[in-house]
Amino acid sequence: MRQQILKGTGLLALWLCTGFSSASAQSPEASAEADASIAAPEIPPLRPQQGVWIDWQQKIIYARGRGCGHEGHDLTVRYQLALRAARADALRRLAGVIYGIHLTPVETIAHRGEQSEKQQLRIQGVIQGARESQLSQAAEADCVQLRLSLPLQDLEQSLNSKIPRQ
Repeated sequence: MRQQILKGTGLLALWLCTGFSSASAQSPEASAEADASIAAPEIPPLRPQQGVWIDWQQKIIYARGRGCGHEGHDLTVRYQLALRAARADALRRLAGVIYGIHLTPVETIAHRGEQSEKQQLRIQGVIQGARESQLSQAAEADCVQLRLSLPLQDLEQSLNSKIPRQ
């Protein structure tokens, strides 16, 4: 019984070897395509985040945030609190996407920030510098929706590297 198992394993190994050797005897065009795909691995896609989208044509990241004021304050204070909460929400979403952007197939912006504190501070500064591009009153009373925009060029300059489309 044991000899039959060993014989079966030997046949499997032989089949695997011949399968790989016959696969390597491909046309030169096919082997060149295979070599190119091995040499330049693809950038993984970005993990989607609700309320954030990237316009790759204009190279701008947009993030939407929503915030509500607290009852018990006058109207002006509630509006300012709602605006502050909406900006914080949009910045949180924006940071989540930015730190997940791949610079290479294996390195993300988060990895680059972990390498040095100076780089981390630059990334945070770019995120904090996002501009308000739209402000609207939400359906609920005392709530505000805010849209921030961040040009990818600002991020590329702070990192000294190009951001590939993902």
